[in-house]
Amino acid sequence: MEAFPGFSPKLFVVYWIIGMILRYAGLAFYRVYFHPLNEIPGPFWAKVTYLYSFKHNVSGPGSRFYLHIEKLHEKYGNELKKPHP
Repeated sequence: MEAFPGFSPKLFVVYWIIGMILRYAGLAFYRVYFHPLNEIPGPFWAKVTYLYSFKHNVSGPGSRFYLHIEKLHEKYGNELKKPHP
């Protein structure tokens, strides 16, 4: 006798993956179009995900994200959205 009749682990995994994709797509859509700070200029991927700052913190020798922030200020001006939405 099954503990959960009609339960399919494969189908559960498929639904879980689809749910995660929809969750993060919806979150990215909100951050780009409806977030109160969406008018502040900055890199697209910094608005959408934390991976932007992670990439710059782990690439190269040591954490060099502060140097990248200076380049972003030169490109976008003093008002800049940090990569933490």
